[in-house]
Amino acid sequence: MFFFSFFLQSQVSVIRGQVLFKNGQPLIGVKVSVVANPAYGYTLTRNNGIFDIMVNGGGSILLEFSRHHLKTLQVS
Repeated sequence: MFFFSFFLQSQVSVIRGQVLFKNGQPLIGVKVSVVANPAYGYTLTRNNGIFDIMVNGGGSILLEFSRHHLKTLQVS
């Protein structure tokens, strides 16, 4: 079986963060993805608003945050 990974063992990193409303409440179900590399897939924020997404480190990463009925944001 052939397995191809977009992640480099020497560079793989995990970005962890939290998405909150302005009032500090967690925002659940926000789709978080890497703009420049859709092959990395995406994750959704959990009940506490926290997310984790695996990327190749070593440079700036542009993340996109989107949820139905809310403005999509891109953050580096």
